Amino acid sequence: MPNPEQQSHQLSLALKGAKCGLWDWNLPEDKIYFDPNYFLIAGYEPNEFPHQFKEWEKRVHPDDIASAQKAIQQYMAGEFEHFAVEFRFKTKTGGWLWILGKGEVTERDEDGNPVRFVGLHIDISQRKRVEQALRAQINEYATSQKKLKESEERFKALHAASFGGVIIHDQGLILDCNRALSEMTGFSNEELIGMDGLKLIAPNWLDLVAKNIKGGYEQSYEVEGVRKDGSVYPLAIRGKNISYKEREVRVIEFRDITERKQADESLRLSHEVFHKLTSSAKDGIIQIDSEGKVVFWNQGAAGIFGYDADEAMGANLHQLLAPKSSRKKHQEHFPEFLKSGKGNAVGKTIELEAIRKDGQGVTIELSLSAFQLNGEMQAMAVVRDISERKQAEAKQQELETQLRQKHKMEAVGVMAGGIAHDFNNILAIILTNLELMRRKMDDDNPLLSRLEQAQSASLRASDLIKQILTYSRQGKQDLKPVDLAFVVEESLKLLRSTIPATVEILTQIDEGAKDTMISADSIQIEEVLINLCNNAVYAMEEKGLLTVSLSKEPLATDGLPVAHELPENDYIKLTVEDTGSGMSPEVLEKIFDPFYTTKPIGSGTGMGLSISHGIIEKHNGCLIVDSTPRQGSVFSIYWPVLESIPDAANELIAEDLPTGNERILLIDDEESLAHSVSDFLMAHGYSVTTQINSRKALDLFKDNAEQFDLVITDQTMPNLTGVELATQLLNIKPELSIILCTGYSSKITEEKAKEVGIKAFFMKPLSLQGLVRITRKILDEEES
Repeated sequence: MPNPEQQSHQLSLALKGAKCGLWDWNLPEDKIYFDPNYFLIAGYEPNEFPHQFKEWEKRVHPDDIASAQKAIQQYMAGEFEHFAVEFRFKTKTGGWLWILGKGEVTERDEDGNPVRFVGLHIDISQRKRVEQALRAQINEYATSQKKLKESEERFKALHAASFGGVIIHDQGLILDCNRALSEMTGFSNEELIGMDGLKLIAPNWLDLVAKNIKGGYEQSYEVEGVRKDGSVYPLAIRGKNISYKEREVRVIEFRDITERKQADESLRLSHEVFHKLTSSAKDGIIQIDSEGKVVFWNQGAAGIFGYDADEAMGANLHQLLAPKSSRKKHQEHFPEFLKSGKGNAVGKTIELEAIRKDGQGVTIELSLSAFQLNGEMQAMAVVRDISERKQAEAKQQELETQLRQKHKMEAVGVMAGGIAHDFNNILAIILTNLELMRRKMDDDNPLLSRLEQAQSASLRASDLIKQILTYSRQGKQDLKPVDLAFVVEESLKLLRSTIPATVEILTQIDEGAKDTMISADSIQIEEVLINLCNNAVYAMEEKGLLTVSLSKEPLATDGLPVAHELPENDYIKLTVEDTGSGMSPEVLEKIFDPFYTTKPIGSGTGMGLSISHGIIEKHNGCLIVDSTPRQGSVFSIYWPVLESIPDAANELIAEDLPTGNERILLIDDEESLAHSVSDFLMAHGYSVTTQINSRKALDLFKDNAEQFDLVITDQTMPNLTGVELATQLLNIKPELSIILCTGYSSKITEEKAKEVGIKAFFMKPLSLQGLVRITRKILDEEES
């Protein structure tokens, strides 16, 4: 799975491809973070101008700044549920981009006042150009239609009033003509009288005209005429045989249709440009008539909604695309829109939910305009599919939520580890002194039982510290090859006797998961399973089905939340599923917090899930929770499979504590603990020099390096830490053996300590017996 940096880079590429820029406004400090894409879409270099609100105001077009500020104020005041505003933004070269600003208040203070305002600036210049071009084409189309109608009406009026050219001819010779014919052809009236009328017809049309004259054809038809100057023009003629001066002649009307032909050609070109423009547009362009029926549907609309033009034409737009829940509302407002040309979507961009042909929902941006055509109000809609952009926004929000949760868990872990360190030092002093007192008491001493009670209580406190360290993932674990299927089966046997009979337990262990080993502390694995099962029983109110399943499968890391970064590997998936009440998103976000619980006071500590989470993380696994209110919960744990089983490590076992006479330098800033440990070591024969200041200990060693055989040092101390002190001691005496003790450290691990040259790494509270054994072991290895 990509790490957070890779995911952030992928998101940046997606925003850049969509011409989007991210902004994040800290309102109390009046600071705005603009991501690099924000600068790039307007031609600026990243961070070229300061991250301040006033810098944004400087670059908004003067005609748009007031409306943009008003939109922000209205959204902040709660007048609008969603924030969206369009404005022009100045580019580096002095030009202007059309920007769609969208955002959301993501944080508010205790009084409900907005604190953080996050959103996107989207370059919609291309869409604005398309819309402007479409409006121009629509206006030209309407004008052409009007001119055509006027031309036809004028032609009819002229014809009705005999304003066209008229001739009366007999046997082809013109007997008479009107003035309009002379003006049309360029011949004078005198030239026309006695002329062969066919000379007014272009050669390639003579046969048709002669045929119609001979046949007495009375319908209008189109040919080409010839003027006196030889120019050819489009001509409509119509003839009729009549009685004239006591003989039958033919009257022919000539009409010059040049203007109409030009109007037709202009209309054809307008249609062609309109078709090319709309066909190449990725946005959907839809025209609807006064009844709400589709009369134009481009390829972009077909791509968005899945209907081709044949399917969409003539269909009611709302019935076709509107979800059932909002269909009635759209239809109710449509008549008023067609009547006035006004509506919520006119002159701005709004987000809507629509339905595709396959029934799937799609989020769209809609820009609507109204115009009149042939006396009827019609609408033109420009539609953009913003599903991918919405997914990118949702992904961004999800990443931010996951990262906040991850950082919170890390911070709580660091705090828990720090607390554990202080408690460890206190408990170490108490346990050391109790052990020393125990060794000086006879078995029949009446105070012995009280001392043993104090030791028992201190050890319980030590166990609690170990739990906290487990949560913070700082505790040391005894990891060995473990058959997880066996642990699960044995744990469920134990659980069955403690879980009410009203809860049915279903166990499902796949064959592939049997005899598969993981590297784990079996006691802690059992603790995790018991915690999850007990929580499930509580959630079901002691009645329902508890399903525990185990399967071996590869983990699809690309489906993991960002907080989990697991290597590609085979994993065993342990699932605990219940039929309980489920959890809300608010509860789900807090369930791993220490001491958080939904149980009544006295029914739980709130440490169960937090400890389980720490154990799983320490085992290089991950825990994923899927829960919905009233639908139960599913806890899925992925444990990495152990590919090879290492040989068991040799353990140091001794019935009696070993003794020695070597010289030891002991350094710990806790004076009481230092003296207690010193007394215990000296009781076993060692010569011990104690220092509570690491700097003084270094100076002492510089002057007396050969007098010490071993150094035991704490890690967390003023002046020099244990690792820093060890490094300088080894520079003085490279063969020196050093034991490092620590209650907690986020910067030092056993592996790092050994890299420095430290021989042993010991966790507090100290086991004095263990310290004596490891001291003897290291000194014996040095002698050999």
